[in-house]
Amino acid sequence: MRKNRFEVSIVLLSFNRIELTKKSVRNILHDIQDVDFEVIVVDNHSTDGTRDFLRSLKDPRVRLVLPPDNLFFGGGNNAGLDHCSGRHVILTQNDMTFKSWSIRNILDLFHMLPKAGCLGIGGGFINQHGVIKEISNWWQNPLRCFDYIPVDFVSGCLMLFPRHFMNKQEICFDTRYDLYWEDVDICHQVKKSGRLIYMVNNNLIGTRHLRSGTITPLL
Repeated sequence: MRKNRFEVSIVLLSFNRIELTKKSVRNILHDIQDVDFEVIVVDNHSTDGTRDFLRSLKDPRVRLVLPPDNLFFGGGNNAGLDHCSGRHVILTQNDMTFKSWSIRNILDLFHMLPKAGCLGIGGGFINQHGVIKEISNWWQNPLRCFDYIPVDFVSGCLMLFPRHFMNKQEICFDTRYDLYWEDVDICHQVKKSGRLIYMVNNNLIGTRHLRSGTITPLL
């Protein structure tokens, strides 16, 4: 286990869509304030110049993970987790945007929630028959009918975990899922360990999901 050097490690997954990745990296590096963080960029073998852009970054907070093959969503995030040195880990994608106070609010909220094992946006519930019920249209700046609620899973576009908890419980993404449901599975692992999953309202933490990045064009 790596020694804690930062308050949070932000794992950013990318695959092509270079302009989106540029905006995402610049948003994180230039806009986020009041948090000591590092950015682990995992590029899933882009072929559109993304890797040249990433190699040009000179910010010491950036660490690159450039696998020789496409590891897809779960494998890419697992590779990023192996390089994290923050006390907390935020997993995100290149179509998420943050305000200057977003990460600070996410961390502060996480610490006040009882038995929290994961916090994120989007998500929903799984009924007694194993049927998944997603909370509809959460990405479209929903009305603040709630600030946060316990759920069965949250979306892989933004997930916060305490790193020591993930290491201790050996929680990671199941790479048998190439695309979709990996986020539901890892949340199930968290719940089995006795921790809770919380979905937070986008407006409370100032995040926006474009739903047009790494996931949409099929990793």
